[in-house]
Amino acid sequence: MNIINYSKNILNFLDNNQINDEINYWIQYIKANNPKKIILLANGGSLAIVEHIATDLNKTTNFIALCNSNLSTYSCFSNDYGHDLVYLKFLEKFLESTDLLIAVSSSGESMNIINGCKFAKEKGSKIFCLSGFDENNKLNKLSKNFIHIPSNHYNYIENCHQIILTFLVDSLNKDNSN
Repeated sequence: MNIINYSKNILNFLDNNQINDEINYWIQYIKANNPKKIILLANGGSLAIVEHIATDLNKTTNFIALCNSNLSTYSCFSNDYGHDLVYLKFLEKFLESTDLLIAVSSSGESMNIINGCKFAKEKGSKIFCLSGFDENNKLNKLSKNFIHIPSNHYNYIENCHQIILTFLVDSLNKDNSN
């Protein structure tokens, strides 16, 4: 394998009308509904991606974006409430029904993200999901607005998620003349 073939493999996952239609729906939904906040949830490498996306949303759009990447808050909530409730407790503090939640889980089976999404759904917030591995995962079942990358390779999935999310940011950029 070389870098050209590797990048072609990633792009092949994104060359999909269903993904294109869904991300365009996300963009139109955000522009039309102007959510008060965009809150992003993820773990591990995906958390690093959504932290970057939250920063870019705050810098280049008129939207307020948050993610729970603060290590002391994360470890406090994990210690006091358990890892599976970290995001639920975070959302109890910050999520309003007018907010948009973007949940990213490569496996779609991360219980802390699933519990956060269940809370957001009960609250009436819109939920967009990104996942990989099995399309019939728990996360995808929580929202009709999901993008699934049909791969079992973490790096392919995470790279696709990052491309999708940076496309979202660029599409919402207040200085974008396109």
